[in-house]
Amino acid sequence: MFDSCLQGRRIDFFALLRAHAAGGDVDDWQGLLDELSARFVTSAEETITKVKVMTWFRAKGLEFDTVLIPGLARTTVADDRELLLWRARRRGLLLASIGSEDEGAPTVYEYLKWLAGTEADHELGRMLYVGATRARRRLHLFGLADVMHDAARDTHTWKTPRSASALGKLWKVLREEIAPPVVEPADALRPRAEPPPLRRLAVDFTLPPLPETVRMLDVRASAIEPEPVFEWARADAAAVGTVTHRHLARLSRAAGGGFDSARLDELRSRIRADLAAEGVDPATLDKATDDVVAALSAVHRDERGQWLFDLSHADAVSEWALAGEDQGAVVHVTLDRSFVSGGVRWIVDFKTGRHEGANTNAFLDREVERYRPQLERYARIVRAIDSRPIRLALYYPLVKGGWREWPFDLPGTQAKLF
Repeated sequence: MFDSCLQGRRIDFFALLRAHAAGGDVDDWQGLLDELSARFVTSAEETITKVKVMTWFRAKGLEFDTVLIPGLARTTVADDRELLLWRARRRGLLLASIGSEDEGAPTVYEYLKWLAGTEADHELGRMLYVGATRARRRLHLFGLADVMHDAARDTHTWKTPRSASALGKLWKVLREEIAPPVVEPADALRPRAEPPPLRRLAVDFTLPPLPETVRMLDVRASAIEPEPVFEWARADAAAVGTVTHRHLARLSRAAGGGFDSARLDELRSRIRADLAAEGVDPATLDKATDDVVAALSAVHRDERGQWLFDLSHADAVSEWALAGEDQGAVVHVTLDRSFVSGGVRWIVDFKTGRHEGANTNAFLDREVERYRPQLERYARIVRAIDSRPIRLALYYPLVKGGWREWPFDLPGTQAKLF
């Protein structure tokens, strides 16, 4: 079963390679990498994790730009003397029982114990090699060594680490590379006075008032920009919106400026995995996947959607995360799409909702009033770093004519960017 799964992935990879090949070469290398990451990703968590903590054994076969290995001086607890030790041999079993510790002559038991210790030592060296070779660019090794004092010469040297530690294996090289220890004078090493005991505050204690020169921001209610409620009553709507926005951001980075229908079909498995990671119920997973694909397809077919992702736009960015102080509150915002066209900075918010009613214009007008405060907050924060004229827009790819735009021109209302 496992072999057949691997074989299927090999076939899938070479089929993907053939799809991007032209004249014996790959004409869109970045597109190939994007599709490769989409097909072979293991989970949504793997795509966003920046720091991973793992054992040497688990890191085998992986690579990272930077690797940090701490605790090189640590050793494992020594094994107790077991009652029996044995080792399989070609012609039988070599078996020995524990004997008296005061026996002078070497025994089979001591030989088997030496074999086990040698194997553990070689295994430590192998795992140290595995850990050190996981780094592509930078490797940081951390270890703690004791200091020895030579009273006759009044000098200090590093004490050789235990041979059973990883630092002990590296010591032959490191002891020639690191500087001698620097020890403070004896007076500096005297124990410091004990800190005073803890004192409890009085029951009626209150904080003193702040000086008038210190301004306090009330960030309790609006430290993070609240998200408006999604249009759909179904719980899956939030996941559909999140995954659609994620792939629209990928759309902005795709070579050629977008997905065609074939590439969208190839992405269905990735979209389905993303929705499952967002908690969509298996019974509605197919429907939710269709909704995301429909939204992406609508953007691809729509002239307005093609314009939003035109590669000729200046300063274009998707999922633009900013933080700043706005109207006395610390806020964190994420702009779906922003770019400069014709000297104007555009800020566009995508909405994945549908409208089944007859009066589409009235629906869009209500949506403008609903989301105007949110987009104008975006504009105030962007104004702190961009003095060009700003236009705001709502874009509903699944609604016919689902576009509304308006200028942002509120003098004297500028946020402070962090």
